[in-house]
Amino acid sequence: MHALSLFLSSEFCVYHQFFNSPKWGIDENLADLSTLLKIPVPVVELTESGLSSWSLLRDQLIDATVNKTEGLDTQCPQLAKRLQVELNDRVYKLLGLRQSERWLIEDFVNIHMELNKGKFSPEVARTPTAEEQMLYLKSLRECLDGFFAADRGVRHKLEVLADRESTLMAVSLVKSKTAIEPVVIASDDPASRDLKVIRDRLRTKHSQWVYFDRNLKVYDRRQGVLYQFKPLQRLQWTRRQAVLDADDIIAETLSEAGVS
Repeated sequence: MHALSLFLSSEFCVYHQFFNSPKWGIDENLADLSTLLKIPVPVVELTESGLSSWSLLRDQLIDATVNKTEGLDTQCPQLAKRLQVELNDRVYKLLGLRQSERWLIEDFVNIHMELNKGKFSPEVARTPTAEEQMLYLKSLRECLDGFFAADRGVRHKLEVLADRESTLMAVSLVKSKTAIEPVVIASDDPASRDLKVIRDRLRTKHSQWVYFDRNLKVYDRRQGVLYQFKPLQRLQWTRRQAVLDADDIIAETLSEAGVS
């Protein structure tokens, strides 16, 4: 029972219940018994020693949470957070989820659920930090590179031109045996000249589409480069969004290249 109660407090369970409950996000954040019974329960496969380990983690998490609430230990918030991360790691491992699937769950629960019931919090609308932008780009690169077999010797190159409100991202496929570090160039950087010319040309040509679709993608068949306009909002720069964008970019590229 201890392992089960711990499992039910994980990010995965929140994610599963949100998408299976007809009430969550519309009226009350409520999941009923019928929804709960749909959830997979891998903890039933744990050995006796495994169950003991989960019981210990549960006791540690309860103590840290209680002490944090009552202000008894200044280290408890950090400890509780670390234990919660450990719990989620154990659940993802038991379920056998891929890294990209973890990103979809983690960012949805911790960021996208802020939009529940029509809310739009300052957290999701703010400008992403440089570290958050780079995390998004590396996640996007990993998803795109994962589309090809490792022995193909090709990797995706990501270049980003950033100004105060939006970015232009260029995605191209180049020969390389190792992953290529994404590059973010400020609009006032001398190195941004070529990308600025391209951005201004695309904005002029697709001005109406950019206005209505701030994530507009334009494929340059001659150069083999896909350009994407992307607003500088935290919601658009998560690992979850990187997974979704990678799927769109691959589909768009294959479609423009005439591959069915």
